[in-house]
Amino acid sequence: HGSILVDCCSRCGDVASGERIVAGMEASGVHVSIQAKTALLKGYAHSGQMNKGAELYRDMCASAAAAGRDRRDQPNVRTLNTLLRGCLWTAASLSYSMANKGNG
Repeated sequence: HGSILVDCCSRCGDVASGERIVAGMEASGVHVSIQAKTALLKGYAHSGQMNKGAELYRDMCASAAAAGRDRRDQPNVRTLNTLLRGCLWTAASLSYSMANKGNG
């Protein structure tokens, strides 16, 4: 499954490979599952790329709205939790770096 590969890339910090896998799936006409997109979102969150993560989440919501009743493409609780966790990590990292600025 593509989601497993994307998740492995995200866990290893190789978000660029996860992006290539998702792009390759889309280019081949393969359905990219919400699990694969959530795994990519997690990669963005872990690598501090929350702008890309937020953009991906917006795209996921827009795709779900366009799909109508097809629930397989709708962001789920895990997707939202991943986005919120990424925001928390980003805020905590920023707060930590600001608190330690000048202590080096």
